[in-house]
Amino acid sequence: MGMAYLLGQINLNPDAYAALALLRTAYKSSTIDCPQPAYVYGMLLAGEMEVTTEIPYSLVLPQNTHDTAALSAQLAQAREALERAAYLCLPQAQYKCGWMYEHASYGCAYDPLMSVQWYSLASQGGEVEADMALSKWFLCGAEGHFGKNEKLARTFAEKAARKGHQNGSFAMGYYYE
Repeated sequence: MGMAYLLGQINLNPDAYAALALLRTAYKSSTIDCPQPAYVYGMLLAGEMEVTTEIPYSLVLPQNTHDTAALSAQLAQAREALERAAYLCLPQAQYKCGWMYEHASYGCAYDPLMSVQWYSLASQGGEVEADMALSKWFLCGAEGHFGKNEKLARTFAEKAARKGHQNGSFAMGYYYE
């Protein structure tokens, strides 16, 4: 119902207040059988989900807000929701957690090992972007954490290329060259 209110579906008028309240409730009760609400709620709070309904600043602050304390709290809640979905085995959320640790976003510290761990789980779940992220990590390594491993970099690029990922195909051309 939260998404229906957010998107104005099933003959409901768009209502961001009702949508966010329902999505927050759904996020808190997400389970392994239904982890998507936590992911959607986290992505909305992170400002990374485009919707046609205008969401008032009182519900979700834009990323360029000047209220850094409130934005930090919102991003911490986004991180919590995304990590919940990741722990509940949603590959898209696992990929996002890998990204958060790679880019030190949403209050995460830069942690290449955590990033690789989350990307690996996402890759096992079929998330092709995770394959490319792993390929990049292993192509360059992470000083003080792990060295380069071009064999693994190629393995993950090839895995992505087999799934039709354009950058994976480009990377395979690089390796063959």
